[in-house]
Amino acid sequence: MNYFTGVIDFGHLNVQEQDLHTMMEAVTVYDLKEYKVVTEKNTGFIIYSHGRVQNGLSGYYKSLKDEIYIFADARIYNAGDVGKKLGLVNENISVAELIYESYMKWGEECLEYFAGDFAFSLWDKRNKTLFCARDHIGMRQIFYFRQNNYFIVSSDLDAILASKNVEVNVNMYALQNFIDGYPVSYHDTFYENVFRIPPGYMLTIKNNTVSVKRYWYPHKIKQDRSILFEEAAKKFKKLFIQAVQSRVPTHTKIGAEVSGGLDSSSVYAVIKKYRKDVDLSSFSLRFGDDVCDEGEYIETLVAGNGAKHFESRVDVRDSQEGYTLSNIYQVNPHWPIFSTYTMSMPLLKQMADSNIAIGLTGQGGDQATVGNWGHLADMFFTLKWITLFQTIQIYRDKKSTLRKLFLPYIFSNKQKALIKKIFLPFKKEYHLKKVAQYTDDTFRFYSVSQKINIEQFTGHGHARYVDNNPYLIAEKIYGIEFRHPFFDVRLVEFMFSLPWDYSYNYTNNRINLRVLFREAMVGILPEKIRKRRDKAEFSQVIYGELESLDLDSLLNNAYLIQKKIVKRSDVEDLVSGYKNDKKKLFRLWRFVNAELFYKNVSKTQKYGIIINTSREGEDV
Repeated sequence: MNYFTGVIDFGHLNVQEQDLHTMMEAVTVYDLKEYKVVTEKNTGFIIYSHGRVQNGLSGYYKSLKDEIYIFADARIYNAGDVGKKLGLVNENISVAELIYESYMKWGEECLEYFAGDFAFSLWDKRNKTLFCARDHIGMRQIFYFRQNNYFIVSSDLDAILASKNVEVNVNMYALQNFIDGYPVSYHDTFYENVFRIPPGYMLTIKNNTVSVKRYWYPHKIKQDRSILFEEAAKKFKKLFIQAVQSRVPTHTKIGAEVSGGLDSSSVYAVIKKYRKDVDLSSFSLRFGDDVCDEGEYIETLVAGNGAKHFESRVDVRDSQEGYTLSNIYQVNPHWPIFSTYTMSMPLLKQMADSNIAIGLTGQGGDQATVGNWGHLADMFFTLKWITLFQTIQIYRDKKSTLRKLFLPYIFSNKQKALIKKIFLPFKKEYHLKKVAQYTDDTFRFYSVSQKINIEQFTGHGHARYVDNNPYLIAEKIYGIEFRHPFFDVRLVEFMFSLPWDYSYNYTNNRINLRVLFREAMVGILPEKIRKRRDKAEFSQVIYGELESLDLDSLLNNAYLIQKKIVKRSDVEDLVSGYKNDKKKLFRLWRFVNAELFYKNVSKTQKYGIIINTSREGEDV
């Protein structure tokens, strides 16, 4: 793995090598391997190699011919195919050189040829142009800071915030939206003047002008209505096996996260069936008597297959000791935690203690294979009203179905705003800044189902997830590189092309989820798991996390209340009612995490492990 940072000062002040080191030393890294520094007057770049996978500075490349530099954190899983299209003789070039060769042949359109996890900066010295890009799904991060004539780009927020030229201030628009459960723009971070390049976007900077634009347009993928279900299942199987295998190198210790659900179990099962040459271990969270424990499915999957299996008991760990929310903010201080991932930290440490170098997960399986309820609106718009009426009858709670799964999708954003204005004229809008989705009304889709499917991979919620998840923490503090086969762009684009009822349909007066996925996993997954229909629910874990905190003390000294960002009476209402009301539970969770985040930032601490190394730079 590589971390990189670049600085451009259009005010023509020289960039100092020492400043680049200071910024990168603020980044928590595991086992620094190599680094490289490049400086030239008002421009400078630095890249670190770290982690358990031994690939050195594969993310750095310098072209002597045309003075172009590549700084990347990238894995291109179809590198062989790209190399053939380029006509390369040497198939063993680094990923950075592959990016360079692709850019020289195809320019910005090179991104359309890559299937992988990548974030990179390309500095064209002669033309004084910086070109940066992030992979389609957003598995690798890239951020930037801009103020007046000063510009920073980095694969890690720590480096940007450690700059002497960056004043650390909370983005109150983003924080307020988070507290109230509204979207945070996929361009924004929780810091003023610090932004992220969203998934599927590229950035160009030249002559002090910054351009950020999308290069991936999944709404243009045409639906294939001619493909038969059986044919689609075979193709899904082929693409899924390809996605898993391309992420599993030989001669590296692999750890598969296994929950007992369809997604992670499928990843594990494919490795066991098709990659017997791999040193594979499995890792699971167990919840004891809690309803979310999936032990019976985990045991069905791993029993008697010869692979090592490890378990971490969430129900017996002490939330007040090593894995409190407060402690988590010491290693991941830049995003309010929106999920229950503190429970994952003991398992990730166990993977590190077992010397796992690459972790495989089932993340993205829900988005890729479950489908959505947009087809109810599609029935309405295509005048299939009798079918719509019959379908709604299948649901037990018909009023809730209409309110949650139908009505929100038959009106445009503008129409919804008008309806609220007419019927709820005095309702307060709590969020400070509305943000437009990728799937805004200006885009044309062939169905509501397609719109919702695409938003699951391009919307603000997805961007928030990929930039704030436990696997990024594990990469930094444990050096484990995590890979997610369901987020393979080739697989995702194929799913976008299919009719909605290949994922979600109705037979015999029953709702069937993930039908294509289940069909594709015949002969790979144990039948008990392949046919399971229930799904674990983790609100009990959130409840346990809150119980471990001194909520009275937190409330009495809450910065957000003192700053009048939230009302004390509102928080007191949440504290008194969260044990019996899930809506209040999740609202209180957001407030608590926003408060802990805000307190950490207010301390103005610079986080990260300082690394002492000898320093050797290159002047260009």
